[in-house]
Amino acid sequence: MKKKNIEIIPAILVHTKSELKEKLKRVENLVKIVQIDIEDGFFVPVKTIQAAQFRRVKIKPKLEIHLMVRNPIKYITEYGKLGADRIIFHYESCKDDNEVKRLIKIIKAKKIQVGVSIGSKTPASKIKKFLDDVDFIQVMGIHIGYAGQKFLPKQLAKVKQIRKWKKKLPIEVDGGIRIGTAKQCVKAGATQLASGTYLWSAENIKKAIAELKKDATI
Repeated sequence: MKKKNIEIIPAILVHTKSELKEKLKRVENLVKIVQIDIEDGFFVPVKTIQAAQFRRVKIKPKLEIHLMVRNPIKYITEYGKLGADRIIFHYESCKDDNEVKRLIKIIKAKKIQVGVSIGSKTPASKIKKFLDDVDFIQVMGIHIGYAGQKFLPKQLAKVKQIRKWKKKLPIEVDGGIRIGTAKQCVKAGATQLASGTYLWSAENIKKAIAELKKDATI
């Protein structure tokens, strides 16, 4: 059986407004959704662009905000006001399951889709109890924080396990997505693929997106 309409999501990790505008211009007419990575320099060592820097940047595709931050609750209202369609926060950034549940409720109350992400060291079992409450799950294909890493094959088992638990829940894999790993992720059960380094290093990004889609068709 072929899986169609696998979503390719350009992952934008930048430090300045000009970088953001340049990357948006390259993909805004090619995809339905873009992801902007927000890193605070604490949850991960790197600090990226923050809300104040792109408050007036026009973003044509749907906007997915990937929060790699401490205390994500501080960021949710701010990015909701910027027009985020989807917000992802990390399971690892929460002190306990009650905080995870609270964040899910807060984001949903703002009419924003919510995704919970798990890093390379977190087993899928940790988020099983939240699968009925979220709009999608994100599985990191690399270690949290740095672009350009190689894909971690052990993450495929997590995708398979989540898919076994929830047959129709959207699953996004973020990190290490390129030709070959895209196919592996979709075979495991992924429906959305966030790619950064592979796309931004391509001479022809339109062609690179098309090639990823082709690789993801199984």
